[in-house]
Amino acid sequence: MRASPGIVAALVAVAHALCGCHSVAPPSTAALDALLKSSPVRRDQVVLEVYQVRVPPEQVATAAAAWAAVDEQFLDADLRTRLLANGLRAGVVGNSMPAALAGMLQLADEATDASAERVVDEQSVAPPVTKQIRQLVSQQEMQTHVGPLRESLDLLISDETVHGQSYAPVQPTYLVKASPESGQRVRLQVTPELQHGDIRNRVTGGQQGAFMFTASRDREPFPALRIEAELAPGDALLLGGLDDAPGSLGAAFHAAGASGDGRLVLIRVAKVPESEILAEK
Repeated sequence: MRASPGIVAALVAVAHALCGCHSVAPPSTAALDALLKSSPVRRDQVVLEVYQVRVPPEQVATAAAAWAAVDEQFLDADLRTRLLANGLRAGVVGNSMPAALAGMLQLADEATDASAERVVDEQSVAPPVTKQIRQLVSQQEMQTHVGPLRESLDLLISDETVHGQSYAPVQPTYLVKASPESGQRVRLQVTPELQHGDIRNRVTGGQQGAFMFTASRDREPFPALRIEAELAPGDALLLGGLDDAPGSLGAAFHAAGASGDGRLVLIRVAKVPESEILAEK
């Protein structure tokens, strides 16, 4: 008895599923990019791209070259001192992105390989660069988790004094807000926060006086280390840590973890509302 074409197709699909090697289309934001380009941004909205870049030991020199080409002097002296005391650093990247940083972000590969297929392996499951696109309403808070959840951390926190603090488990997180400004500029705010402890239901205020239950960890933000930058479309904020600050907040966010890789975070202004002059035409 001859098998029908439908049965043959089903058997082929099962055989592929049982095979040890899988070929799938790579995760890509190309379709979302095209959608965002074709849709206008409201007056109170901003589109951000958030990149996280793993920095293996062999790319430490490349990362240092990227830092040498960005502007770290946009911060006032007091804030820069507080950031450095906690092992953190930040720099503004203009439209002309340094070659070292563009190479680490693999922007050329993203443009040319978005439609290609690749084999799923350890490298593609944990890629060296991840990209997230978010459309934020003015002052809407976006949480960007940096790296994996850590089982425990013992840190030295520098504020009015230097004191030790232990967290278990803990998730380093950047709280990001963006507000459109005049002249098609964007005011970006980034606050480091540690989300720690077990997840449990918490009561939060809802709309019209109602209360809601949300599942979350305890949150410890560091408002004294909040970074603010006024950026134009295409500009970005680069966030990283000092190489020689073990036990600091910067190490918790950006230093080499169990994988041996460090981490950079880049937040780029992708799209802003049209200027009022153009909108009136």
